[in-house]
Amino acid sequence: MEGNLNRAVVTQEAVTLLAHENIIAALQNSAGATPEKEIAVEFINSYLDFIKEIVGHDIERGALRGDLELRDLVAHINSMMQQKDEHIYTTMVMQCPMHYKAVHRHLAHSTGD
Repeated sequence: MEGNLNRAVVTQEAVTLLAHENIIAALQNSAGATPEKEIAVEFINSYLDFIKEIVGHDIERGALRGDLELRDLVAHINSMMQQKDEHIYTTMVMQCPMHYKAVHRHLAHSTGD
């Protein structure tokens, strides 16, 4: 992250996005008005891509993952991050089952059309 960015603002923007059940809509409605918000949106988009990939595989298998399995998968994201933020990490791990279910509904509905 660039040195001139306010890391606390990036964290708050990311956590605010993660608080939404429909994370897809939250990202679509999120305008990058500041560099901090743009970084937060980029980070949450990467997280969403990861969730979409998991959901896509699960739809192909005809399976739904349990909350503990999802939290374990998302928890591994923290080990791959260069700069760690416990608030974002904890929020992602706690909210990922809700996001998984919302993305599953969205993708299942999209493929059902």
